[in-house]
Amino acid sequence: MPELSWNFTSNHGEYMGEHGLVHKNNLYETAYRVPMLMRWPASIPQRVVVDKLVSVVDFQQTMAG
Repeated sequence: MPELSWNFTSNHGEYMGEHGLVHKNNLYETAYRVPMLMRWPASIPQRVVVDKLVSVVDFQQTMAG
């Protein structure tokens, strides 16, 4: 199934008291750094690590083509 892609990402959530905050109104790492894992054998070689910022705003639409 080389056309199949597997994607995992998450929402950054709330601070939940971290740094004495509850809402996302400051730019600490916990508010902007979320996991994103992809497996797409037809397009991405194994063990590739990309250390760049990405946005998940249009992720679903982009992957759907």
